[in-house]
Amino acid sequence: MYGPPEVDPCSLYVLFPKVVTGDDAKKVLEVGKEANSINFGRMVRIYFESEDQVETAKQKISEVNFSGERPKVENAYKQHHGSQNEKRALNEVSEKSSKKQKVGVS
Repeated sequence: MYGPPEVDPCSLYVLFPKVVTGDDAKKVLEVGKEANSINFGRMVRIYFESEDQVETAKQKISEVNFSGERPKVENAYKQHHGSQNEKRALNEVSEKSSKKQKVGVS
């Protein structure tokens, strides 16, 4: 049987309340500059102003060797952060319904 997990007094587990930005990552790296190791999650999302910048960065990152492996680098999906006003109301009914009308049998 396994007992409860043992706490390592020489380590930290940091759970961020929101998405970690580049500036946040820099702060963590600065605080942990004397650490034996720092491990981040397995993905990062990077935004640029132009597609040319994306292609340049994609090429550079694809060529980097991370712990003996090359990363998978692809374009990210668009994030939709619309306001509540942009969402359709729950009681809104479309003019064309894809559902068939129920027919009562007498």
